[in-house]
Order: sequence, then structure tokens, then C-alpha cells
Amino acid sequence: MIGGKGGNAMSEEKRMPVLTDQKKQIFYTGLVYLLVCFMTAGVTVFLTKEKKDEVKEVSAVVTEEPKVNTGYAAMETNPLLENRDEELADAVEAYYQELSGKEAYAEAYDGIAIYTKDGKAKGSRILYVRYNMKIRGIYTEVPGLETLYAVKDKDGKFDIQAEISDEQIQTIIEEVSAQTDVQELFAQVEADYEQALGSDAMLAQAVEDLKNAVDQ
Repeated sequence: MIGGKGGNAMSEEKRMPVLTDQKKQIFYTGLVYLLVCFMTAGVTVFLTKEKKDEVKEVSAVVTEEPKVNTGYAAMETNPLLENRDEELADAVEAYYQELSGKEAYAEAYDGIAIYTKDGKAKGSRILYVRYNMKIRGIYTEVPGLETLYAVKDKDGKFDIQAEISDEQIQTIIEEVSAQTDVQELFAQVEADYEQALGSDAMLAQAVEDLKNAVDQ
């Protein structure tokens, strides 16, 4: 009985595969090779993803549009130009039509000429609008010049601003307006203004009355 069990155990032992030293070496070598391949593939996938993310980041930087008008602060790179934009001209015309409807003394603003410079913000413009104002009851028109700020609203239409609450924008307008070409325009309009007042005593008196009314 005991011998029978021993014989069965021996038979099972004989059926179990026996690995020689050479086979063991081949087996371990293959296992190591598979592990190395798996690790290499994992690293390659990681690096590929990292590279793609890096390319996406670089592409985003390259395609992003600048939000500042470079060179806006120098007259050489931001010269005073006569406006050629019909959409902007229409917006300014509408602004002065509305203004004359609100003012008791101004009958109309005629001979509007628009000169522009770029503001600091992308798409913004500083406007220097020359006009001849017709005072009610006075024949001679008085030359004037107004500085405005134009930006586009969410609908893509020009928003004409006469009063600027943003101190940074005010500073930018002052700096740009100090440039020589703008100062020359100011001087020219000032000369035309003085000439108009000198040619019409009634106009000069009307302007004086307006100044006194504003000061009160």
C-alpha cells in the first residue's frame, strides 16, 4: 500500500517538467526582454503625449494675436492719418448729429474731418475731429477740434467715446496727443478759430457768452 503511493508520487514527479540551467537562462532572458519592451513602449507613449502637448502649447503661443498695438507711442510708427474708414466716418457723423440735437446753442456741425492714431489696445483708435460749428442765430461758423476715443463693441460696431473714465486710457491719449503732428493740427485749428472770431464780432460775442455760461 505504501509502496503504491510512493509509485504514484514518483510517476507525478516524472511528469513535471524539469528546467535545465540552460533552459532557465533562456527563460529569464526572454522574460527580461519582454519587461524591457513593455517599459520602453510605456516611455515612448508618455514622451509622445508630452511632445504633442508641447506642440499644442507652442502652436497656441504662435497663433495668439497680440492685444497691444506695438509702436503706438511713437509718431514715426503711429503717424496722424486722415480717416479712410467709412464705417468709422458714419459713426462719427452719427455722434455729432446726436450732439447737435441735444445742445441748445449748436445748430449743426459741418465740414467734419477725421484724423486718427492707433490707441494702445488692439483695435482702438484716438480720433481728432475737426469741424465747423454753426451757432444758432450766427452766420459765421466757428472752427473746432475734439479728441475722441473709438473702440468696437461686442457687435463689431464703433463706440465713439467723448468722456473717458479709465485713467490709463486718458494717460495714453495725453501721451499720443503730445506728438508733433497732433500739436501741429491743434495749432492750425487754433489759428482758424482766432481768425473766425476776428472776422465776425457777433460770433466773438456769442462764443464769449457760451464760455461764461459754461463757467457758471
